[in-house]
Amino acid sequence: MDALLAPLVGDKTVTLRQIERRLMLSSDMPGLTLSSTITAGSQRGGTVLIIDGQHRPVTGFLTVDNLLSRELGRLSFGIGIDFNSVLGAGETIYLRASGLPNTGRKTSVLDPTPRNRALAAGFALPLGTDGLNISAEYTDARLAPRYDGTRPGIASQFERLSARVQYPLVRSRALTLGSELALDVQRERVRIFDPVDLPLSEDRQRVLRAGLDLVSRLPGGGYVVASVKGAVGLDIFNARSADEASPILPLSRAGSDAAFQKLEFGLDAVQPIVPDLSLAITGRAQSGLGQAMSNAEQFGIATARGISPLPSGLIQGDSGHLVRGELRGSLQIARTVPPVSPYIFGAHGSVLLDQPTFFERRRTDASAYGVGARLTLPAGITASTEYGRASTDVLADSTDRLTFSIIAQF
Repeated sequence: MDALLAPLVGDKTVTLRQIERRLMLSSDMPGLTLSSTITAGSQRGGTVLIIDGQHRPVTGFLTVDNLLSRELGRLSFGIGIDFNSVLGAGETIYLRASGLPNTGRKTSVLDPTPRNRALAAGFALPLGTDGLNISAEYTDARLAPRYDGTRPGIASQFERLSARVQYPLVRSRALTLGSELALDVQRERVRIFDPVDLPLSEDRQRVLRAGLDLVSRLPGGGYVVASVKGAVGLDIFNARSADEASPILPLSRAGSDAAFQKLEFGLDAVQPIVPDLSLAITGRAQSGLGQAMSNAEQFGIATARGISPLPSGLIQGDSGHLVRGELRGSLQIARTVPPVSPYIFGAHGSVLLDQPTFFERRRTDASAYGVGARLTLPAGITASTEYGRASTDVLADSTDRLTFSIIAQF
């Protein structure tokens, strides 16, 4: 923090915009909570900027929800730990783990074929004092859905090593525009593990990604978050192309390749309408530009912020769109109880498969509606529950579901 704010000291040409940028960059430091006050200085025309900060070297969170399918155990638990600038360089070193901690036969959380397990470790490091940041992360996610005697046991493993460079082109309280460049080295394998060990598919991809993220305040106390990202698959560094695939060991998606291009778009907007009532809109879209995507690069609409009554990951496609609207309220039950935020929602989404096979649907639509409530407690606990109904082309009947999610930060 000293390095970020030092250029302001004694600079008679400094502007309010430069002060604001430095303060916002300081507040972005991991584990740091800042407050600032400007007072008149002892010299004529001078200004004293008083900064008060609290640094927490270790932070973390615990999560639990029931958003997964029955085959994956429904419940998912998670834990994350961040080590914030413990080396004094403004860095973050973090660990993540999530999944179903069951101990059934061949599905233990420590087994090579767990029911549901995701592990991640990474770091982020600032370079210089103007917001440039580099980061790297390794992820290992494994699934082995429930099966019975009429079907074989199928397991998947997804590994990814990511390197990223980020820079805030604009950083202020009213507007933030960030840029990012990333390279992902990833592999996904699917195999039968019971009653025999038999590989089914394998992807090895090298993906270059670039994007812009915007956060802006709206008149009346609202805000908007928007993003646009592009991804290019590169047939380099031992990537597995369609030419290398075979009928014995194909790629995860017929027609896909190591070389591809796609575009992603995101939008979140919240705007108060009247006191204690606001409208929230979420939009997501992906264009595969007429190309078949691998499993890892497909677009999904069955998410907690999309068609939420459906199990996560149920509907995916090469291209697609999703729109969700929420009407949110604020209800104060008692002075000693934090306000509850009830909401009603409606959502619609669609995915397309380019170059579908005879057994695949080219287009799948889904819609949902329901009610829910969110509660934030002073102890850093956020809880939500939701009841919704969804209908989709892939299911004969509508799906009703009651879900919950709890996050505890420490």
